[in-house]
Amino acid sequence: MNTSLDNISSIIIGGLIVLTVLTLNANITNSAFERARDLVSQEAAVNLTKLLEHDLYKLGYRTTGVPLVRAESLAVKFAADLADDGTPDSISYRVGTADLLTGTTNPRDIPLYRSISGGDSVNVAPGLVRLYFSYIDTGGNVMRYDSLKSEAYRQVVRLITVRFTVEPSDPLDSLFIPVTVTKTVRPKNVGEW
Repeated sequence: MNTSLDNISSIIIGGLIVLTVLTLNANITNSAFERARDLVSQEAAVNLTKLLEHDLYKLGYRTTGVPLVRAESLAVKFAADLADDGTPDSISYRVGTADLLTGTTNPRDIPLYRSISGGDSVNVAPGLVRLYFSYIDTGGNVMRYDSLKSEAYRQVVRLITVRFTVEPSDPLDSLFIPVTVTKTVRPKNVGEW
C-alpha cells in the first residue's frame, strides 16, 4: 500500500513539474514574440526619425525664395538641395488614409508618402498609425495652420516638430504595441531667431 501511494505521489509531483516547465516555456516564448514585435516598431520609428530629421534639417539648403512651400498638419513640402549637387529638389511628405493599405492586419495603418522633385510617391513609414507636423515661429510660438497658407507666415517658421506613432502590422494577443516619437528639427538654412 505504501508503495502504491509513493508511486501515485511521484506521478502527481512529476506531472506538476512537467506542467510548470511547459507553462514557463510558453511564457518565455510569448515574451520573446512580444519583444520581437516591439523591436520591429522601434526600428521603424528610428528609421522614420532619421529620414525626417535628415530631410527637414536640409530645408532651404542652396535654395532661393521661401523654401517652405506647404506647411500643414498632415503634409509638408519644401525646397532643399538633398543631393548636394547644386540643384534644388522639391521634397514633399503627405499622410495617406488607412484604406490605402490593405496588406496589413492593423486597421489603423496609414501610409506616409515621400516624393522628391515630382518623382514617384513612396510609402516610407511601415506601421505608421498617426503623424502630424507643427511649426514654430521666430518667437517660439506654435503657428496656426490657417496662417501658414500665407508665404509671409511660412517665412518665419524656424522649427518643425513631427509627432508620430508606429505599431507593428500584426498584433500580439490582439494588442498593437505602440512607439510614439516627438522630434523637433531646426533647419539651419531658414534664418536666424
